[in-house]
Amino acid sequence: GITRETASHFMLGYMVDQYNTPRIVIPRSRHDFTARRIDGGTEYKYLVTGRQGVLFNAKEAMKDKGDKAPVVVVEGEFDAMSIYQGGYNAVIALGTATAYKALVERAKATYPAATFIFALDNDEGGREAQSKAKASMEAAGLHCIAADPAKLYGESKDAAEAIQKDTEGFFG
Repeated sequence: GITRETASHFMLGYMVDQYNTPRIVIPRSRHDFTARRIDGGTEYKYLVTGRQGVLFNAKEAMKDKGDKAPVVVVEGEFDAMSIYQGGYNAVIALGTATAYKALVERAKATYPAATFIFALDNDEGGREAQSKAKASMEAAGLHCIAADPAKLYGESKDAAEAIQKDTEGFFG
């Protein structure tokens, strides 16, 4: 469901690895990327190159544009790109549910006035990480809201899946 325009904006790439596995390459910084398997296989679904905790789209999302728009925080890069396609560019992907510690540090340093809305995955790991992330943000004196993933995504696992199922309903 990712458009060519979105793929171009985020400089997505394509590769076939040494095991003949096709992957979409998602840059997280100049030196860090995720390569996501796209053939339906589950073994080595994500390959992360570079440092752990590099946040996807954080530089853009944490710019103070003076509009006081909240920053939406999702788990996966495709979740962030799906929300971006809906017209909202203040969205960050953690890359993994446990990367919220990197978000806390970056938020304190670059955008402490922002409100962060956590909308992690609608599964046990996402809910647990969201609870920890909210507590960590609040302990750092940052403002955040934890959305209820079950209400936000319904039967879907995450934002990307919910948007694919019902784009108008999700953004409505």
